Amino acid sequence: MEIALITKNALKIKGKHASLAVDPGIDLRTKTVVDAVLLSDKLLENNFSKIEGHRVIISGPGSYEAGKIKISGLGSGANVVYSVRVDGVEILLSKASGIKKIQGTERDYDIVVLNVDTLIEESLITSLSPKAVVLYGEKSEEMLKSLGKNPSEKVNKYQTTLEKLPKEMEIILLGQ
Repeated sequence: MEIALITKNALKIKGKHASLAVDPGIDLRTKTVVDAVLLSDKLLENNFSKIEGHRVIISGPGSYEAGKIKISGLGSGANVVYSVRVDGVEILLSKASGIKKIQGTERDYDIVVLNVDTLIEESLITSLSPKAVVLYGEKSEEMLKSLGKNPSEKVNKYQTTLEKLPKEMEIILLGQ
């Protein structure tokens, strides 16, 4: 399973059998082939002209499947929070500003992927018991510092499998 940055605020999540584009904004310049598109905010300006192969656009609450990727959306309007299962790995996918929507419904996730549009308290992340936290977006470096970590080298992608997830929480900073 791979989580890769395709623009400053857009991701591609690729599993063995399918892939997703997450929030492909208007700054998407290169062709990207995926099975589905996930939108965390229906109001975002998106560029689907560079997205090829997608069979579905997911932009709200409900249960979905793309290839063998299972997706559940929670919330409405801006900041839909998604629970995504890729190759057996449970991922929470959200903007930082939307993560409060799941308070009270917490469950454990293997990976929490946050588009850091605002700073949030560490307890919101740790309540989800992730083994890895992937940060990207406008305020990702600032969020990393607030978690008591020094900005380390940014990476364009994070690759793992269920078996290779770290034992203790690891923080990954995606950037270009």
